Amino acid sequence: MEEDADPPHGHITSLAVLRTHRKCGIATKLMRQAHERMQEAFGSHYCSLHVRYTNIAAFHLYSQTLGYKIEKVEESYYADGENAYSMRCDFPIPVDKKKKKKKKVITETTPQPPDSTEMSTLEADTASMTLSPPPPATAPGKSSSGN
Repeated sequence: MEEDADPPHGHITSLAVLRTHRKCGIATKLMRQAHERMQEAFGSHYCSLHVRYTNIAAFHLYSQTLGYKIEKVEESYYADGENAYSMRCDFPIPVDKKKKKKKKVITETTPQPPDSTEMSTLEADTASMTLSPPPPATAPGKSSSGN
């Protein structure tokens, strides 16, 4: 993150993947995660970086895979005199660093007693019911006739 930058943005100074682990998508995943964290934490609008003019693999990653665009060529950027592409990736939508979570609104409803017509039907149904005691239990193997 560039301190006190307006608009806020991030800058990648170095990215390296062990030679034996290249072509596995690690650099792509690292960069995408870095982009997301820049947006979430700082509200970054874009990310910038420099890449060696002769680093074809890195240039492809940044331009083709991640959507970086060349802003300019910086002459003799590196100590050995090699030029660098100054590149930038604009983020689609800046994310507010104090992202507010949507609160769930829970509405409570108080159960209402049934209206008078429902009550009279319920009372009538209950009144017409007669309860009978359960039949006496019989021991297994004995008939209920008492024989």
